[in-house]
Amino acid sequence: NSIRRKRTILTVPWLVEFLSMLDFIGPLLLCYRTTLGSLLLLYRKLQLNRSEEMCYLNKLLLVSVLGWLFQIPVIPEDIFLTCEFTAVAREEDGVTGSAGLDCIPLVDQRLLYTCCPFLGEFRKLLAAFVSGSTARSGGIIRKITPTSAELKDMPTAMRSQQKLQVDLEQAFFHNQPPSLRRTVEFVAERVGSNAVKHMKATLVRELVERGEKMLRDGLESPNSNASMLNESICARLCEAGLEALAKATKYCNEKSPEAIRVLLPDETTPTVLTTSENITKRLAAEKACGWLSANITALVRREWRSKYDRVIKVLGSPAAADPADVDGVVAELVHPEESTTPKKKQGSERVMCCPPHCKHNSPLPSDILIEIKELLSVAVGPRTDDELPTSSHLRTLIHRVGDTLTCRKFLTSTSEQMLLNCTVLLACKLVSGELPVRCLSLRSGHGGVVVNSGSGSKPPMSELLEQLAELWGRDCRLSSPLHQLFTPLTITAVLKAGNAERANYLLLVRKLVDKGIWSEEEVISHWIKLTDSTLPAELIENFQLQSKGEKVFPPLSEMQKCIDTMQISHQTLEGAT
Repeated sequence: NSIRRKRTILTVPWLVEFLSMLDFIGPLLLCYRTTLGSLLLLYRKLQLNRSEEMCYLNKLLLVSVLGWLFQIPVIPEDIFLTCEFTAVAREEDGVTGSAGLDCIPLVDQRLLYTCCPFLGEFRKLLAAFVSGSTARSGGIIRKITPTSAELKDMPTAMRSQQKLQVDLEQAFFHNQPPSLRRTVEFVAERVGSNAVKHMKATLVRELVERGEKMLRDGLESPNSNASMLNESICARLCEAGLEALAKATKYCNEKSPEAIRVLLPDETTPTVLTTSENITKRLAAEKACGWLSANITALVRREWRSKYDRVIKVLGSPAAADPADVDGVVAELVHPEESTTPKKKQGSERVMCCPPHCKHNSPLPSDILIEIKELLSVAVGPRTDDELPTSSHLRTLIHRVGDTLTCRKFLTSTSEQMLLNCTVLLACKLVSGELPVRCLSLRSGHGGVVVNSGSGSKPPMSELLEQLAELWGRDCRLSSPLHQLFTPLTITAVLKAGNAERANYLLLVRKLVDKGIWSEEEVISHWIKLTDSTLPAELIENFQLQSKGEKVFPPLSEMQKCIDTMQISHQTLEGAT
């Protein structure tokens, strides 16, 4: 049925695997004889040619598995010589013109080696024979090639000269002790390796330092693009890296004679010594130049990429410029006057590099994140009064956050965004009273601790909010997730708190507007988005009265209109999502 429907590529390998588990009695049974006869007829019919009827690799897989099946011990040896098996089977042809799976290239070389692992062993055996060695015999098969093809891309005169040079060297070593050949080959190997290492330590390092200077000078230009500078400088360094071939040859010519004189006996004749030196120089230069020509470009690219990443991490990436100006920046190496302010990204206020004379001793972003997250965990979890932060502790923490955001050496975009996000969450917890501020005072001459969640603590809270607003104002306002101040969860927590918390919240929004971090239109738009929220009615009314008293939002009529349109319901705090 599979032959008729042209699906033998799926059926035959499975059937061969099944029949390979037969015992010696199985092939004598009629059912198995019929199957084996059909497979034998198929095997005889298969021809390894690239016809359009069946894909070549599909056919090769069938021939391989069937040939292996008929060679296992349980299959009678005379199966090819008798007609007992084929007599009970009948050959069936596929439907003419039908397209089956056999016509689809389902088998690739990897699948072929997986299904027929013995083919891989054949390949290893043939490769060993071609190379002239065999592991089983324990020796080497000497193979002599009568003629050899010459290199196509080399001039005829050069090929003849090189071949003549090699033949002369072989004749020279043939008339000398074997130790001389081993000494020359050893010295050539070590000198060539030392030449490569010397190029890595000197030429590549000089190129990278030269590229670093070009990069730093180019970044000082107002019209510079770090990525374009990187590509242009890297191309120039790779082109200059080709000097390594000439320098490595010179190095080998200088070092090879010294080494060969030390290792050869003192009784060596001057002619033999000179010839050995020349052969050593040629072999060493050939080995060194062969490796450098294939790897010097990749080596320069790798070292330059590492240096570029370090420089950009310290200096930061300047704004994107017109690609047409990049070549001029690299070629001319413009030296503008040093600015006393940090470089900033065009179109925003986001500082992209460290300020001048930065000592890079600011706290690590990971340490600051851990400290802020500990405070946030105190706000949401069970706590004692001793775990609450003081106003001085919070001011110090916010100041350290500012130092970390100023120094760009250890700051990445991810850690920067996480720091800004955590500071906004901290502000939400402070203005809503979920994170009370601990006030230290004296009681009757003894040290005591008073926890004040808002009432009577407006001056220290005002200082904290002022410090937070200044922190957010120094960075790009789009990167700070200040929209969290207007989430239903934050608004509900503020409305459920006391009057002091509501005043602190309104004061914070007022400071953001005054410092230009937010515009009045943006504040109104955030309130409009809250119109679909369901908040307690009495809380909205109290907040309306207090917002009128504080006069936080100048377009009060528009603000009042937005608040009035909010859906009023008497749901609890848990209903605000």
